[in-house]
Amino acid sequence: MKTGVNLMKKMMMIVSVGLMSTTLFVGCQNASPESQRIGSAAIGGGAGGAVGKHVGGNIGAGLGAALGAGVAANAKGSSSKTVRNSAIGAGVGAVLGGAIIGGDAGAATGGALGGSAGAAYEEKKGKY
Repeated sequence: MKTGVNLMKKMMMIVSVGLMSTTLFVGCQNASPESQRIGSAAIGGGAGGAVGKHVGGNIGAGLGAALGAGVAANAKGSSSKTVRNSAIGAGVGAVLGGAIIGGDAGAATGGALGGSAGAAYEEKKGKY
């Protein structure tokens, strides 16, 4: 009986992840290039922060988030200033998130928030 419950939980998780990623993909197609660059920095910072935290603690989280946000922002055609700011923001955010919230999830959250904040700062600078 327990095997059926575990299988059902796994199936629900797979379906929900697939549904969410499809929704995000469709939403990103309609976003402005500026918003896509900010979003890619957030995704890269979050993924890099989680992997880095898992591999190398808080220092690894900072380095992984900075690298992830920088590479992702650069892949979307961001300027060198946006890449630099997103990498710095993601690195600081991942270290703080890993220390305050804790774990891989904290580093991922901090890296995503920091990466998007750094990219948004540079992308929106002088426009408002």
